[in-house]
Amino acid sequence: MSRAVVPNGAAENVAEEIPSTIQGLCVSALGVDVRRRRVDLHAGVPADDRDRRGWSQTMSGSVTSQMGLETLPLERKLLGDEVYAALRKMIVQGRLAPGGKIVEGDLAARLGVSRTPVREALQHLEYEGWVVLQPGHSPRVVPLTTKKVEEIYPLIAVLEGLAVHQGMKHLTEADLERMEQLTAAMEQHGRRGDVEQMLAADAEFHAVLHQRSQNEQLQRMAHDLRGQLERLEYTYFSEPTVLEGSLKRHRKLVQLLRRGDVRVARRAIERQWELGQQAVMEILRRREKAQPREEKKRRARGKQPARGPAKSLYKVKQ
Repeated sequence: MSRAVVPNGAAENVAEEIPSTIQGLCVSALGVDVRRRRVDLHAGVPADDRDRRGWSQTMSGSVTSQMGLETLPLERKLLGDEVYAALRKMIVQGRLAPGGKIVEGDLAARLGVSRTPVREALQHLEYEGWVVLQPGHSPRVVPLTTKKVEEIYPLIAVLEGLAVHQGMKHLTEADLERMEQLTAAMEQHGRRGDVEQMLAADAEFHAVLHQRSQNEQLQRMAHDLRGQLERLEYTYFSEPTVLEGSLKRHRKLVQLLRRGDVRVARRAIERQWELGQQAVMEILRRREKAQPREEKKRRARGKQPARGPAKSLYKVKQ
């Protein structure tokens, strides 16, 4: 039986435009692709589609049996999400080292799962740029490079400056108080050495500006960049010396926003990201210099193209 192909995001829009009396029939048809996109999560579906999983999961069940489709059990879908989240967290925190080899069997054993959800999670992580998969080779974590820093930080600086420019007039006193509370939370988590929670508070701090900009494209782009930025920011905030300066700049920004000085506030937040870029690049250069020479040679060998089977070092006796 043939089925119509529904473009990304079209299912929700079409369903909203159809009278409620016939939505059931249409959802049955539209749910096919939505549900299959859900199953394809680990084969490289954009992360923002994953946020719609609550809606797509409601499409499974009876519709699946009526259409005769083969889908993964709900338990396996949820397991795949958990494995994906666990691996992503391990990469962000450096427990899976940048440039390091990933052994599927070892990971599966550590997580207490089979290799299948691990393999699916790795496919999703490859799509998002966290790992590299090559046939015949073990997966590897994408290394942290100064080139990546130079690509991402200027973009987020421009977006944050625009968020201040467009969002200042929509900021309320409650927003500013919330940003002060989040800065205090950053300090509290930082003093305890809880980098993960400090990053979460920082992300929420900046999200206030994104939301007040009332610019959906800006919000989407900033969200995507923050995902790529997370590992670099974890590296940044893991350095004990950066906390005081970061807190000072966050508090100064709130003061400027409260004063209503758009030009100065915009320049302040752009400068904040410029300083962050400089600090992360310095950290990466310092770590690179500290790497053992043999580790550098190993990585260089890993980048060379294959030249056929290796010759044996030993001669076989006749």
